[in-house]
Amino acid sequence: MRARRALPALLGAALAAGATVLPARPAAADPARPGNVRSEVTAVVPAAPVTARVVGGDAFLEVRVERGHELVVLDYTDGDYVRFAADGQVFENRASPAWILNRTRYADGAETERARGDTPDWHRVAGDGVYAWHDHRAHWMSPTVAPAVAWSVAVRIDGRAGEIVGRYGPVDPPAGWPWWLLAVAAAVAVGLAAAARPWLGSVGALAASVATLPVAHRLTRLPAGSWTTAALVVAAGVAATASLARPGPLRSALQAGAGVALARWGVRRVAVFDHAVLVTSLPPWIDRASVALALGVGVGVAVAAVRHVLRVPSAGAPTTEGVTA
Repeated sequence: MRARRALPALLGAALAAGATVLPARPAAADPARPGNVRSEVTAVVPAAPVTARVVGGDAFLEVRVERGHELVVLDYTDGDYVRFAADGQVFENRASPAWILNRTRYADGAETERARGDTPDWHRVAGDGVYAWHDHRAHWMSPTVAPAVAWSVAVRIDGRAGEIVGRYGPVDPPAGWPWWLLAVAAAVAVGLAAAARPWLGSVGALAASVATLPVAHRLTRLPAGSWTTAALVVAAGVAATASLARPGPLRSALQAGAGVALARWGVRRVAVFDHAVLVTSLPPWIDRASVALALGVGVGVAVAAVRHVLRVPSAGAPTTEGVTA
């Protein structure tokens, strides 16, 4: 009997958790992740109608070229790698050794063996004069603590030799415990509220989904970003909204699903708590708070929903067992 009552909650949780296996977009390199190294562009030399910045922490170099100007980015052996045409189209040479080496963050030995050159193999990758790619020159090539380093990427701007210059260096990591404390407090508060008034679990899950959505959306816009993270947040919001109009076991099932989706999103991004350089352009406290709330609210709502389905009458509760008409 108890197993039959638990089935709706388990199905709801499974449906929301299924969003975690949605396929990600093909990535130009490893996805951006939080770290403790900050990399930044300091100049484009000579001065030109070209702007550049590092995005995703230290994961990608993004370049924007005004129409009417051509920029060619040279690879690690001074061959042509990325070409920004004057009409705004951007092409990448997939015969360049850099294209192979940039597939992984640290250019492991297996990828190095596959690096090739010879005849250029140009592929159109953008049409608005803006493109971002993983470039090993703009980040520390080791998981160990990075030194302070000045870096440069050689380019040709309208046929003239130039370079994009920058620097990277270590940043002290923040204390993660305040955000863990927030997550625990959110789990306890929402869990107790949902246990007393089940509809409050739906409201809490919906509020956490709305608060998390801007961060999830920013993550999808990063190079090599995945829609999986946004799918989890949207799934949680839809399930929480539906649960408001579905009392009884179905409400608990939908709440459990929303809670699992939120908690899964939080677990995927929990590294933001104790890393200094985050991958979105939002203020760091917003990113960290969204993860803490998603994790805490998700766990609290899911636990309360499952307990609501599994609960049995207390010893002193009246029962109809053995009563005859």
